Amino acid sequence: MIIFSEHTSPRISYALNYVFNIQLGLSYKLTSNTEEFIESKQFKINYSSFQFEHVFQIVPEGLLFENIIRSKYPILSQVDNLPIIFQQKSGNIPFDIFSALFWFLSRYEEYMEFTPDAHGRFPATESFAYKNSILASPIIDEWINYFRDILQNTFDGIELKCNTFRAVTTIDVDSPWCYKNKGLLRNVVGLIRDLITININSIVLRLKVLLNKIPDPWYNFEWLLKLHDNTKTQLMFFVHVGDYGRYDKTVNYKLKAFSSFIDTINSRAEVSIHPSYKASTKKDVLKEELDRLSKLTGKKVVKSRQHFLVFALPTYYRMLIELGVEDDFSMGFADKPGFRAGTSNSFYFFDLENNRETNLKIHPFAVMDRTLSSYEGESVQKASETINNLIENVKKVDGTFVSLWHNESLSNRFEWKGWRAVFNDIFNNIND
Repeated sequence: MIIFSEHTSPRISYALNYVFNIQLGLSYKLTSNTEEFIESKQFKINYSSFQFEHVFQIVPEGLLFENIIRSKYPILSQVDNLPIIFQQKSGNIPFDIFSALFWFLSRYEEYMEFTPDAHGRFPATESFAYKNSILASPIIDEWINYFRDILQNTFDGIELKCNTFRAVTTIDVDSPWCYKNKGLLRNVVGLIRDLITININSIVLRLKVLLNKIPDPWYNFEWLLKLHDNTKTQLMFFVHVGDYGRYDKTVNYKLKAFSSFIDTINSRAEVSIHPSYKASTKKDVLKEELDRLSKLTGKKVVKSRQHFLVFALPTYYRMLIELGVEDDFSMGFADKPGFRAGTSNSFYFFDLENNRETNLKIHPFAVMDRTLSSYEGESVQKASETINNLIENVKKVDGTFVSLWHNESLSNRFEWKGWRAVFNDIFNNIND
């Protein structure tokens, strides 16, 4: 494929690499040389307002040729029941697909003014997708499939890659245990709290666990590992090894029991870092936690998901890059399920302020357990329906369904009663 454009830029190269190299598996050449373009015998796309006779044309909106960050949101339109942005009145497709997907993947709106939540996060309710009721749709994946069909109908003999549906189960481990290995003081304080609130069930459960009568309810890793054995669903653990704090209710990573826990999961699944709340803004803290987990696992840790999903663009991603992290799984909303970047598939972080593509690979997730239970207040039945609908949306586009769970939500205890059944229902749907 040869593509003509009046201008070249890091933005257009990023968009074309994503569409052709990553999603469609097609090599391309970008040129601004008119003569070279006309004489080429390759498949041709004209990405300009110039007219070339009998050449497939996409009219550029202009976003990819700019260095600025606009303050105005695009307008959502509909063509053939497909939501689009940057609609164009001419050309062979009705919108500038390259600018459209760049706007979402670069997280353009997160560089604009917005009202942060209590943790300083960019909330779903501030997003263009939520405000336009398309958050539950992997809209970029729909655009890519739409574009693939048009190209196959336009260019005889063109060979394009098709994706296949896959699923990844990710578990955030804020603490492997509910009661065990938390020390005498924390358990005494917890017991007093339960006595004050007359929480008899918690008192009984705590005592039974501490007396080794029953297993700790949060320590369900063997069940998770066995469940994922001999399935196509990938299992990943993101483990918190930070210090105790207001938003970091973890256990001491120096404990022998903690090392044994790491050994258990490290031998049968992928173990990555779950940086502490404090680490989201302090590079030295993040580096220390990466070093801790690397020593525990015996290998360099290069994958991460931020605790509380607290991160700000572009500073947090720059920090990850500087410390050698290669993959991040934080791209999702805490307050709503759906596709924060408009896609279910992985993509590389584009630093909009520096106007360049980076080597940090972003893996978006579609839904988190706490989003449905705490933010949305959904029943287990409704939560199962919500997640299954998201799965079906991803299956339709042959995308990647990434879900975020916590080991405590799978304990089937207290506020999480019934959620293991939700997880099993989702797991069975994915692996049917």
